[in-house]
Amino acid sequence: MTAEPLTFSHPWASQSWGQPGTPTPDDTSAQDPASPQHLRPSRKWLKWGLIIAIITTPFLWHFVTKPISHPILTICCQLSVTLPGYIMIFYRLLYRTHIDNDTIGVRIGPLRRTIDAHHITKLDITPNCYLITDTSGHHVRINHMAHDIDRALLHLLTTLHTRPIDLPEGSPDHPDWPDWAQHWRNIFATTIYDNHTTYYATHPDALAHLNTLIQPPTQAQTH
Repeated sequence: MTAEPLTFSHPWASQSWGQPGTPTPDDTSAQDPASPQHLRPSRKWLKWGLIIAIITTPFLWHFVTKPISHPILTICCQLSVTLPGYIMIFYRLLYRTHIDNDTIGVRIGPLRRTIDAHHITKLDITPNCYLITDTSGHHVRINHMAHDIDRALLHLLTTLHTRPIDLPEGSPDHPDWPDWAQHWRNIFATTIYDNHTTYYATHPDALAHLNTLIQPPTQAQTH
């Protein structure tokens, strides 16, 4: 089935009773999806990590301090219950995602990995992450289930509007690549639009730009 480009209209055009109200500072739908994003995992990671750690650590300590009284298998089972809590805590405290006009990067404590957002060459997908690669071969994993990553999706949408890249389904050499690419354009644009409806309601130029990016590249753009 051929994928057709979507077209997004003014979010409030069909509502005869008026325009959107004044957005609050915490209203993420009113924020510009093109603005740089500094992201960290949700607080629920810290909350549940602390709950697990506080409940299970005393039991683990009891088993470790008296290893003779408990078989190794029991200690290992308790360890498998306790460790995830600490992993969740450190994930919340140390993991960061930074997406700006030029780069997409992730940081875990002192470890950092960054790619050039203007030279994306490949997109892969896993159950939890987009794996994005640039021309230098560097890649980053962006957790699309845990973070608001609309700036990264906008980079991908811009790339697909200007040139072919490898997609999860295959390379640009495949005859079905145009349909695959349009499918991903529709997905990215819909996600961005749905997450920033209030912003697009008050910025018609940005909405027009989004509708432009969802279109396949012209012959002139690909050369």
